[in-house]
Amino acid sequence: MYYKLFIIFFLLFFFNAEAQIDTSEKAEEGGIYMLQFKIEDDLMQKFKVEFPEKKFFTSFSEIVQFSDEILDSIKFVSERLLSKRFNADIRCIYKYTKKGKQVTSVGVLGHLDGMPVNTFKNTIENYKKKYYIKIVASFQAGGYSIDFGGGKRSKIKPKLTLVVNVFDINKNPIFKNKVVEKNFEKLRSRAKSFESLLRGKAVITVSETLNAEDFFSMYKSTLIKLLN
Repeated sequence: MYYKLFIIFFLLFFFNAEAQIDTSEKAEEGGIYMLQFKIEDDLMQKFKVEFPEKKFFTSFSEIVQFSDEILDSIKFVSERLLSKRFNADIRCIYKYTKKGKQVTSVGVLGHLDGMPVNTFKNTIENYKKKYYIKIVASFQAGGYSIDFGGGKRSKIKPKLTLVVNVFDINKNPIFKNKVVEKNFEKLRSRAKSFESLLRGKAVITVSETLNAEDFFSMYKSTLIKLLN
């Protein structure tokens, strides 16, 4: 038992040490002033119930929820991977109101909330860095279709378009790359009808969509690919 505990602690220490970046010897700094993370509605939908015979309240659905831990992980992995790529201490940097309130993205229309969102002009007025970084991640349809067998293929075709721009203080480009990744975990959807005692005939569509952790993993793997 003690041997197993030793192995576990050793592995935790090893991976933590490997992941950390020693910024004490780095004089250069950078900031992620924009991290736009948008997911198309169809990829966020876990299930949908429709009532085709009704004129009001014709449908409702449930979408994937992102915890604070996942949102923080998206920002953290962006900082760590970019720090490693540019050998600098890179952190998310934010705009603040006159009252000192932090301004971040709002979780509407497929956007994740809590992400840094600022203009380049405002950023350079308030932060003096070597690197100013803008990240745009867009999950949408357009990847590979899913084979259901029997000659049937899905209409859901997910892909991620990821763009990273790095500028100096004069907005001269230092680095720019774009990756369109289509080969992710498959999505499956099935539909069936039943008679509801309260609302009449209903059509339920259950979508085996990606969860929040899947979106994070897809973003991380694509960002690694983009920066290499």
